[in-house]
Amino acid sequence: MESQCAEITPTHERINVGPVALHVARWPSAGPPLMLLPAMTQTWDAWLPVIPALVQHFSVAAVDLRGHGASDQPARGYDLSDYAADIIALTEQLGWRQPHVIGHSLGGSVARITEARQPGWARRIVIEDTPPRLDRADSRVVLLAKGYLKMLAMPVEDVEAHFRRVNHGWSEARIREAARAAHGTAPGVLNAYLAQEEPITLEASVAAVRCPVLLVYGDTASGGFVSDADAALYLDLLPHGHAIQIPGAGHSLHARKPDAFVQAVVPFLQEED
Repeated sequence: MESQCAEITPTHERINVGPVALHVARWPSAGPPLMLLPAMTQTWDAWLPVIPALVQHFSVAAVDLRGHGASDQPARGYDLSDYAADIIALTEQLGWRQPHVIGHSLGGSVARITEARQPGWARRIVIEDTPPRLDRADSRVVLLAKGYLKMLAMPVEDVEAHFRRVNHGWSEARIREAARAAHGTAPGVLNAYLAQEEPITLEASVAAVRCPVLLVYGDTASGGFVSDADAALYLDLLPHGHAIQIPGAGHSLHARKPDAFVQAVVPFLQEED
């Protein structure tokens, strides 16, 4: 699928959303709008493995969150409420009404919070392997954030070597892209996450979410962050919640199992409300 992505060239824009400008890659079409929100330390191009399939059905915009990629990197302002305010303003600037949204990890949390802050913002939301709680000192997400913070002080070549060791089967192009994105992340993104005093709970973030939500998750044995118990919690609390597990997919399902991810996500987004 990676070879197909090169044949689909997006347009690139920097859009002012108040205090910052966000970089957005777009594949416009007559289809309904679909916004893609990436994980912490990732950028728009992390979605390339599934873009060829998604652009057949949707008008797609892949966002670099503040502090990431070609978006602005302020010294502070990396709470979930800051990301949510950016995304609400971005939706207005794009002239979109009730876009579909796919959020991976941090992007999934941002999608939840945005819909909770402005009910009716999204038509349907897909949450990709986003844990309901991120407050445990020994959680995989906390350890991952600490590791990425250390990477910022490393030469980018060493970051590439790390991704090469832990991601067998990745192409060299993908290794370079992931290393560049991680190395270019603002330190404030990671410091703000690690400094959070209150747990990010599912209960707080879905209090006002009423649109249909699909949780797509892997398995913890393969490196996924969402357990079966976590998935059950989502389903208990979301009034219109659904869940699909993709075994063996780990944390980044759209990259490791793109075909299975698309098969799970597209029919859900195309359902009539």
